[in-house]
Amino acid sequence: MASTKNKDENNEENSEMKMEMKTKNDDRYVANEETAEKLLVLTEPVTVLSVACTLDAKGRIFRADDGMAMLLGYVSMSELLGIEILKLIPAVQLEANIEVQYVCALNIRGSSIPVTVKVNTERDPESKWMNFSL
Repeated sequence: MASTKNKDENNEENSEMKMEMKTKNDDRYVANEETAEKLLVLTEPVTVLSVACTLDAKGRIFRADDGMAMLLGYVSMSELLGIEILKLIPAVQLEANIEVQYVCALNIRGSSIPVTVKVNTERDPESKWMNFSL
């Protein structure tokens, strides 16, 4: 729990949380002064950016918005066209029946960015062609 005193002391948006470790002794929990520990949890503001990307059947980008380019450090979305999504988000599973995937994307400099990916798969019943939307 964050106390108001600790919030005032921290000039950032950090919070302090204290937790007491307890040991179990004969079906009752006893607080032990020797095992009590304090944990410090730092939080920081998070920016949420929603982006859209459409892939062909082979997983190459053929449509992306400028938000995706900005997120990954590219100047414009035209730089992303034709790139395989697995080069940008190596752990994403396109054909898996996973509703939401928590993976890391790689920006232009190779740094990891945690992202949440939702894959929508469309199939053409006549040609068996697949289209993925992220």
